[in-house]
Order: sequence, then structure tokens, then C-alpha cells
Amino acid sequence: MASSPLFVVNDDEDIAKYRQQVMSSHSSLSSPINGMVDRTGMGVYVQTSTLGSMEVLLNFLKNDCKVPVSGIRIGPVHKKDVTKASIMLEHKREYAVILAFDVPVTKDARTEAKRVGVLIFESDVIYQLFDRFSEYVEMVLLLMSQFLP
Repeated sequence: MASSPLFVVNDDEDIAKYRQQVMSSHSSLSSPINGMVDRTGMGVYVQTSTLGSMEVLLNFLKNDCKVPVSGIRIGPVHKKDVTKASIMLEHKREYAVILAFDVPVTKDARTEAKRVGVLIFESDVIYQLFDRFSEYVEMVLLLMSQFLP
């Protein structure tokens, strides 16, 4: 797992010795993001290059934008990620978005996103990603307010 320690295991004794450390490390790394993904499956999809940047982005979405997150993944954006994000097209169209921080987006993912109508916001600078997504949220809220009584 990204950001977790790496150990060289030479024998069964090493396995037992490091197993607990690995399990403890995994729990401490993933605990900050536990509870930040909406259990109902409603929200935007987030992909980052590291667990640390994932935590920063999730905090921004929860605290600054008040936008729920339906799923997360570390690594490049693939077609299957677009498919997961596209579920929101049936529920809350404005959440059919992938926020991709410091990760490549495959050609197949771009093609699929364009075909189905999923927006991919991407940047290698987290504040640029924040700004672009914040502008999008403001635009959606403005448009929605025009249609509400």
C-alpha cells in the first residue's frame, strides 16, 4: 500500500515479527480516511497518488465544500473508475465527477468519460484542483438555484 513501510522477509520468524507491524501500519494509515467515504454511495470519486494527498483532498471536500465522496482509489484513472463515477449520473448528476490529483488519466478513461458524461478534474497542484472544483460547485449551485422556486 502506498505510504506504508516495506520489509524484507527472510524466514517464517520474520513473517511473524513483521506481520503485526504491517497490520498496525495499515490501520494507522487508513484510519484518517475511514468515515470520509459516504456509505450510501453518493458523492464524487477521488483518486490521488498517495494516501497523504488523499487525506488532504477528503478533508477539503468534507469541510470546505461539504461534498460527499462515493469512492476513493490511489493510482491512475482507468476506464473502470469512470464507470464507478458514472453511477452518479442516475442519482445526482453533479456528482458524476472524478477528482484526480497527481495521477495520470488513461486514454480509455478519457474516452469513456467523454462518452458517458463524467467530468474529470485533474491537476498536479492540489490548490489548483481545489479551485477548479470549487468553481464547478459554485456553478452547479447557481444553476440549481435558478430552477428552484
